[in-house]
Amino acid sequence: MKKNIIISFVVLLSLIISCSNSSSSSSSSQQQTNTAASYKNLTVDEVITLWKSNTNIILIDVRTPDEIKETGTIEGATNIDFKAADFKDNVSALDKSKEYIVFCRTGNRSGQASQIMADLGFTNVNNLNNAGYDEFSKALAE
Repeated sequence: MKKNIIISFVVLLSLIISCSNSSSSSSSSQQQTNTAASYKNLTVDEVITLWKSNTNIILIDVRTPDEIKETGTIEGATNIDFKAADFKDNVSALDKSKEYIVFCRTGNRSGQASQIMADLGFTNVNNLNNAGYDEFSKALAE
């Protein structure tokens, strides 16, 4: 009986230690994510307010040229096709000290593009989050 209690105690202690190590490695993983290069996710209203308040902000439309032919783009926006093989090269050529607003059709590619820009050392990147060209252009027309 004593032997069973000791074995149960050892197993329980092993589980506790194992869970503790797993939890602490998860915490350090979260810390790495938090310290990674980042960008700001903004709503349509926040993007419009920011863009209207700062004429030096550069708009980056990361949709394909075919998408832009179908719908148009925001006046003054620069197109850098996220799906193009040379996307990173084209983005790397931009001035890292400038402020950018990145948008696409739905917010998915612009989020990925914003993270790439942040990883490349851009420090002032704003992503139009959970929205895209249609919502942005309609809000600008109001």
